[in-house]
Amino acid sequence: MNLADVFDNRLTVSIISLLVGAFISAVVTKLHAKTVGFRYSTRSERMALSADDAVFGSVRVSWRDQTVRNLYLVSIEIENASTRDFENVPLKVYTTSETILLNERTAVVGTPYIVKWSDAFAAALAVPPGEVPTPRQWGHLQPLPRVHAAGL
Repeated sequence: MNLADVFDNRLTVSIISLLVGAFISAVVTKLHAKTVGFRYSTRSERMALSADDAVFGSVRVSWRDQTVRNLYLVSIEIENASTRDFENVPLKVYTTSETILLNERTAVVGTPYIVKWSDAFAAALAVPPGEVPTPRQWGHLQPLPRVHAAGL
């Protein structure tokens, strides 16, 4: 029996097609199960702005005795829309070099848990008792690690 006779037989071709299709389907299913996307949304609310107006006058917003142009409250919400439960998912938040993050607060909605900083970021921000933050910790010198959360 040669190879041409095997492929002329419809039953043999059907069985081979079934096996190849099952293998491809299994591989695609495994790959799809390993990829999960998180949904995120950001909301920026202006809290204050500095302005000069000829009629109404000037308004100044300051932080640490320095005038800043705008002050925003930014919220970032991350949602796991899958049915899988995750641990230790690294989340990275990036800002431009002109942006200064003054504070942060994290929460896992509906639970008493918070999202913790990575060890490297927490060490970079640590201020010994009785001392003041360094210029690098204030964010005046780059690069300060911008990883704010180590995992869910």
